[in-house]
Amino acid sequence: MRLTAGLCADESYPQRPVRIIVPFGTGGTLSVLALTMANELSAKWGSQPVIDARPGAGGNLGAEEASRASADGYTLLFTTQSFAANATLEPNPNFDPVKSFDPVVLVGIGQNVLVVPASSPFASLGDLVDAAKAHPGALSAASLGTGSTSYLATEDFKSVARIEVLLVPYNSAASASVDVLAGRIGFWITTLGSVLPSIRNGGLRALAITGERRSPTLGDAPTFAEAGYPNMRANAWFALFAPKGTPERIASRINRDVNEVLALPGVRERFAALSIEPAGGSRDALAVLLRDEIQTWRELFGARP
Repeated sequence: MRLTAGLCADESYPQRPVRIIVPFGTGGTLSVLALTMANELSAKWGSQPVIDARPGAGGNLGAEEASRASADGYTLLFTTQSFAANATLEPNPNFDPVKSFDPVVLVGIGQNVLVVPASSPFASLGDLVDAAKAHPGALSAASLGTGSTSYLATEDFKSVARIEVLLVPYNSAASASVDVLAGRIGFWITTLGSVLPSIRNGGLRALAITGERRSPTLGDAPTFAEAGYPNMRANAWFALFAPKGTPERIASRINRDVNEVLALPGVRERFAALSIEPAGGSRDALAVLLRDEIQTWRELFGARP
């Protein structure tokens, strides 16, 4: 049985700066959350954690780098659901998400939103689906590459809506946003926080959002379930992992400290600005989430266990 946060936590840790590997480019939701968390942890740890962006291969390059690090608590991986999906989509022979890592803590959960440019003829999700079915493969969707949040959410939507669309890969959310805003891309499913300013200023129109509840920031935009697609599953999640074999007392210390940081009003406000719900919880809960997510994406992409 794993130790719970707060029990036998190592109060001597850390004695030098901790490196947090972020396996995607800077400027995205993941890197902003990492910096927010690191700034607060510095007060507890006596030194500023170092955010190390290692983008590439849908998150696999950063994950592989973290898997090779010493299991001493001084290198952590801060990643998203691509970590689970890539076990099927882009398996890496050099590491396994379950066998090569120990779960530390679930940091946050975010809703994904389907947006179209303001110039789009689609006023509803039904309009978009009808057009996609009338012209299979003609409608384009922005993606940040295989395994990214946008890729996974779009593949999930294609499956539940039974449509074919053209996925257009981008190297960054910023470059994708430019083309979506300009009307060169038909739609984009991405984290709500990354496009909320463009929705508010009228550059983008939200047609549907993942999750069980509507977002108060989006007015009348329905959930996918309300729009007729209750099986749309792809919320975004963000979590910390450590190389396999990291001492229990250290992993428990990190879990406890991150849980405390996530309860701070200032942190909750900054997460809310990105439309991210702080999560926290036990290490065991994250282990269950990871295994469930791996199975979910295996089922979607047709791989055998």
